[in-house]
Amino acid sequence: MKQASIALVPSPALGERPRRYLTVSRPDGVHEYALPGGHIEPGEIPLQAAGREVAEETGVRILTAGRLHVGTQDGTVVHVYVARTMAGAAAPLERDGRGGGEVAYLTWQQLKAQARQFRGFLGGIEDSFRRVYGQAP
Repeated sequence: MKQASIALVPSPALGERPRRYLTVSRPDGVHEYALPGGHIEPGEIPLQAAGREVAEETGVRILTAGRLHVGTQDGTVVHVYVARTMAGAAAPLERDGRGGGEVAYLTWQQLKAQARQFRGFLGGIEDSFRRVYGQAP
């Protein structure tokens, strides 16, 4: 079974409410913005893949993160991490020769409202976030 990793990367603004999360626009047109992430490459562990994908797509480096959720989406096992400390500023970067997608910080509600294909998966992430942190993302 294929595996992928994604990361919730909070806005660097401390104490911001509602909290916003780093997202990137996807070129495939499935939905406009998504959490950064992608497939796990041979020899990588899920946490390494999450960090690599976030850096490749946004320029932000995850320094520390904790696993939040593991679920499946379209036959792919997806590992979800929450970044705890980061370095670098978010900017659109080159992706597979296609140019970079736009980078934006969205609230959880904004992310869910515009997500189409992954809305159910976002619900699983939200449930896990509530169990771990006692509140919505």
